[in-house]
Amino acid sequence: MTGEEAAKIIGDVLGREIPYRQMPLDQVRQWAGDEIADMFARFEANTDFTDLASLHAAYPAVRWHTYADWARTVDWDRII
Repeated sequence: MTGEEAAKIIGDVLGREIPYRQMPLDQVRQWAGDEIADMFARFEANTDFTDLASLHAAYPAVRWHTYADWARTVDWDRII
């Protein structure tokens, strides 16, 4: 899932637009340190996304949920 997709889903749950702005990695590095910046760099470089249908078929006992399902469980009033 991309940052834009995550922002859209959360916006849909909240009933308003949530703009997505990608923070430059140099700024992340200053704000949060090398480990966090490196993690975000790996997220951006990863374009090999999981085949969810195969994953669900391989592990049918797992109670899968979507990002939107999760977003609906968050108490957003406490966060924002």
